[in-house]
Amino acid sequence: GICMFNAASGMNSRYVMNEPQWDPLQRALIRFFFTALDTLIFKNRFVLEYLLDEFVTEDLLRSSLRALYKNNPDRVDDELVKSFFGPAKQEGAVDALGQIYTNDPGLTPMELHSIYPEKLDRIPLQLVWGDEDEVAPVTGAVGTYYLNRARDEKYPKCNLKIVRAGHVPFDDNPEDSNGALMSWLAEC
Repeated sequence: GICMFNAASGMNSRYVMNEPQWDPLQRALIRFFFTALDTLIFKNRFVLEYLLDEFVTEDLLRSSLRALYKNNPDRVDDELVKSFFGPAKQEGAVDALGQIYTNDPGLTPMELHSIYPEKLDRIPLQLVWGDEDEVAPVTGAVGTYYLNRARDEKYPKCNLKIVRAGHVPFDDNPEDSNGALMSWLAEC
């Protein structure tokens, strides 16, 4: 089986353009917004390098990470901050960051399930989601998709456990997240 923690879509936010709640005008505006960001920042090596050098600090990263840890922000320690800060200052960081934000985010879970239902519907699936995740909220398109699957008797191998946490439930609330994983493993 597979256990996923906060099953978001892709490595960037471009997938939001294809979420069902947008009408064609809204999709066009979102596409324009991403194109402008790409042009002004992520495909502009000079600007991106300047931002990484001058604005990305350990304090900024600490604050950003703490915002993701809703249950226990004190788990954001110096070691975690340095694990993000160090790579941001290394050679190649500009290229890597540019690619993360401009590349195709890949297929959404919904698309994958529609393409490979005969394979994916047979695999036991446990999802552990933070109830206060603001990056990939359980009320978003992917979360709603999996909530509906977990409630549907047609998909008995799909389980979703919501724990008190933000975007990083396995670190923000390791007790409940690991408990959900271990309970599921015992049932498999």
